[in-house]
Amino acid sequence: MVSVCHSNPNSLSSNFVMSFYEDEQGVLWIGTMGGGLNKFDRRQGTFTHYQNDPANSDSLGHNDVNRIAPGRNGILWLGTSGGLDRFDPASETFFHYRHDPANPNSLLTNNIQGLIRDAAGMLWIASYNGGISHFDPDTETFTHFSHD
Repeated sequence: MVSVCHSNPNSLSSNFVMSFYEDEQGVLWIGTMGGGLNKFDRRQGTFTHYQNDPANSDSLGHNDVNRIAPGRNGILWLGTSGGLDRFDPASETFFHYRHDPANPNSLLTNNIQGLIRDAAGMLWIASYNGGISHFDPDTETFTHFSHD
């Protein structure tokens, strides 16, 4: 079960907007600092708020959503201050990718500052003080590029 904040449905969850994306149906996805992810469906004129719930591992991973990138089949990729999240709006499910110091093939750092999907469907992830990672969503493998 996803954590959905039921604050004012006619408002953003935070005034600190960090990112936004308009999907093919015209729905606006807005990433905020501290307020999580907002969905604005213009047809209904309301917001849905997705936020982190520490007691629910299936909720948004972190409430600072710095970047949003579209994936295949309606998937959204979210670069947060707590790692990379894959969000499926159809099922309202989140999957988290996090840095694991014991695993050199995990995410470089959890603080993601840039995120883009290339023409081949791969993600390029810029992390704070960690370099760049290339992520293949099909194989779920990271390749890292760091200054040495």
